[in-house]
Amino acid sequence: MPSSRPIDDLFTFTLRAGSMLLRNGSPSANVTQAMLTITRVNGFATTTANVTMGQITLSYTPADDATPVTRVQTVGAAGLDVHVLTVLEHIVEDVVTSRIDIREALRRLDELEAEPPQTRTLKTLGTAAMGFGFAWLLGGSLGVCLIATVCAVIIDVVSAWLARVQLPSYYGRAIAAGLAVATGAVLVAVFPIGSPGVIITAALVTQLAGSASVSAIQDLLTGWYLTACGRLIESTILTLGLVVGAIGAVYGVAYVGVHLDIEKTGNGNPVAWQTTLAAALIAIGFALLSHARWRHLPLFGLLGAAARAIYLLLSAAGISNFTATSVAAMGLGIVSVVMARPTHLPTSGALDVAISPLVPGMVLYKGFAALATHSGSAGAYLFEAMAVALAIGTGAVLGQFIASRSLWSARSVQYKHASQHGDADLDDTEFAAKGLSTPDFRRPFIDHGGEAPRG
Repeated sequence: MPSSRPIDDLFTFTLRAGSMLLRNGSPSANVTQAMLTITRVNGFATTTANVTMGQITLSYTPADDATPVTRVQTVGAAGLDVHVLTVLEHIVEDVVTSRIDIREALRRLDELEAEPPQTRTLKTLGTAAMGFGFAWLLGGSLGVCLIATVCAVIIDVVSAWLARVQLPSYYGRAIAAGLAVATGAVLVAVFPIGSPGVIITAALVTQLAGSASVSAIQDLLTGWYLTACGRLIESTILTLGLVVGAIGAVYGVAYVGVHLDIEKTGNGNPVAWQTTLAAALIAIGFALLSHARWRHLPLFGLLGAAARAIYLLLSAAGISNFTATSVAAMGLGIVSVVMARPTHLPTSGALDVAISPLVPGMVLYKGFAALATHSGSAGAYLFEAMAVALAIGTGAVLGQFIASRSLWSARSVQYKHASQHGDADLDDTEFAAKGLSTPDFRRPFIDHGGEAPRG
């Protein structure tokens, strides 16, 4: 119900919008930028915002020594939803440009939250596409890809069911991974097609894609340590659950006489066109899983394929895997910022989907397989996996930084030119609204001087 005080409605909308942005994977700096922009253009320029992974706080101290106003919003757990982020950014932009008032914005938020969630069928289809794509990317045969797809779907469906009964995520992932590996072992025993390592890796990595988003790395690099640590710890716990469940299942099936050669990983050098198409399929699958609209699926597929093509070209030129991965991610970071407004896609969500084919699943799997077999190479594999993951994150963030700085400079020149020539077509609120789709890189302790941070 609307409040009798404008500030109450404003803070209610701002906190709800900020909470939805944060739990859908937006970086803390972007969430803060959006919240401060909303309050500033509505006449509360001295508002301060505090963002952590589980809570958002807004505070306003009037200049006339009136009673300060502070509101706190708890941020619940959620996953990446590209559709929600897209609609939410449009609502926030309409508020900033005064196309709608706060009460209308609250009504539209209610409608957005009341929309039915993505259907289980589409989620299963997205997971299946990712499982098949990752197995194909790793050089699996058709039979291997199909078994990996079945295992990936089992993990997703079982994890979702266990989450509904509120079992802690670690146990849910471990149980789901164990069931998937056990199913895969039975299928491999019936259809002896080999490459169990590819099957297990593809099934597990479908759950890893997006779990540690670029936003977590951006938060870490820009000083939002509480949110960054929360996101990274959550990702680590979920990863450990998957791996522990999978390795436990390998030992379990061996106990009953089904021995899986978990170190056998199939064709290590699949042809370039195969891996490029597989990368496109992975990105499309993750886009479906993230509730992207059908019209955007070809774009995500193209981005995934382009990232893989860049990686292959650089690798063929003798560039190290780390550098090639980082450059490919940087290219995606630049493109995600540049295409945000023309395609009406959220920068952070689009980037998380596009980089999914770069996830170092096989290296991570080899590390834990080495642990399971007591191999001395475990440490090297795990370190390589962490290095590749960091290369992806830092490369993507650097690409976003380069693109956002360039766009801010271009918009500033346009704004100044319009002001000097008395052109009222581009006012301050329009300038601020255009900046909402551009990633922000301010550190949390920087004094913004009553203005929303810019670039």
